[in-house]
Amino acid sequence: MLTLIRNKDLYGLSLFLMLATFVGFQHWVSPSIGLFFLALLTEGFFLKNLNFQKPGLNLFFILLFLFYAVSLVWAEHKDVGLKLLEYKMSFIIFPVLFLFPKKSTNAWHILEGFVLGCLILCARIFILGLTTESTQPVFVTTNEILLMHPTYVSLYYIFAISFLIYGKYIGKLDFTWIVIVSLSLLFLYIIYLMGSLASILFILIVAYGWVVYHTHLRWKWKGSLVSAVVAPLAGLIILFSIPGFRNDFKVATQAFSELQHGKESYFEANRELYDGNKLRMMVWIISSEVILENPMGVGLGDIDFYLNKKCDDYNLERLKIKQYNPHNQLLQTGIDIGIPGMLFLILLVYLFLKDAIRNKNFLIILMLCMLMFNGLFESVLQRQSGIIFFTVLITFMYTYKDSFCMAKTEV
Repeated sequence: MLTLIRNKDLYGLSLFLMLATFVGFQHWVSPSIGLFFLALLTEGFFLKNLNFQKPGLNLFFILLFLFYAVSLVWAEHKDVGLKLLEYKMSFIIFPVLFLFPKKSTNAWHILEGFVLGCLILCARIFILGLTTESTQPVFVTTNEILLMHPTYVSLYYIFAISFLIYGKYIGKLDFTWIVIVSLSLLFLYIIYLMGSLASILFILIVAYGWVVYHTHLRWKWKGSLVSAVVAPLAGLIILFSIPGFRNDFKVATQAFSELQHGKESYFEANRELYDGNKLRMMVWIISSEVILENPMGVGLGDIDFYLNKKCDDYNLERLKIKQYNPHNQLLQTGIDIGIPGMLFLILLVYLFLKDAIRNKNFLIILMLCMLMFNGLFESVLQRQSGIIFFTVLITFMYTYKDSFCMAKTEV
């Protein structure tokens, strides 16, 4: 931040503050976006420091927004759809704003704002958590007081840890390893307290890939063979040491066993339960049915009404009371904008992933993997917490990919 101030970089400083605000004070994110827009105008029209850049793959986010906008044509509840479309404005706002980047800015210093936001959020969580009477103050504080779902908070900290370690590894961050390790341990502790098993599992998968890669570099196939056996065992020990995972694993195993007897039998056996995992499987089943019955989508804003009707058809009163969304991004997209929309989202991820792998852009690869993996269990592009997170970081790092590609930055 100090470097951005010394360089009088209004563009970079406003982006830095926007990222810090988005994580640390999400209710202030709209003013921070407005501040970035003013800085963009100042740097562009008065200081002449900005250059036009073709959108490239960022154009696909704009097209995704248009998919949602067009679906309003056949939606019955257009008032609800317009509100949801407002949430998805990030798909078009940031790709357009990043058409005019400032080449001389330091993209790494800008992303340090995200880490600052994580520290601010950490302080808010623990300070407010102390005022609650729950035995799980972190989870309750984020979910009920800060109105931030623990899954998204965990994703923020996973990215912050990866940014710090990767930036230091390729020589782009000036922090000492002591600082980076200390922050990473603090952030990992918060992730653990959040109780997001999907996030913990994702971390273990990434750690496993890192171990296999580096043991292969050092000891070739022998190292890869040993790590391929030892790392999964270590991961399973860690997972089964978490009480929540043991219970979720038991419930999931039972649910798959019950599903072998058919969906009606499964619904009958579990319609009176409040277990989140079994209810999630129910909503996956009825969401799939809605997509098959409406291959072009029901229209943005109508999803809850169609899911409620399915709950009535199968007498799933408790599931209806919970008002679950599909808890799967592809299913969510499929119901909203149909099978073509699902295929377009897959294409978007594929093209960004292909470009990131070719250029060894680890951070975008990480973001896309988080989107795909966590998208299996949550509708991560449904809330502002997820839409802004994925859209801003992916489009920003793609715009400045020369700064983040390992092949071009490695020292």
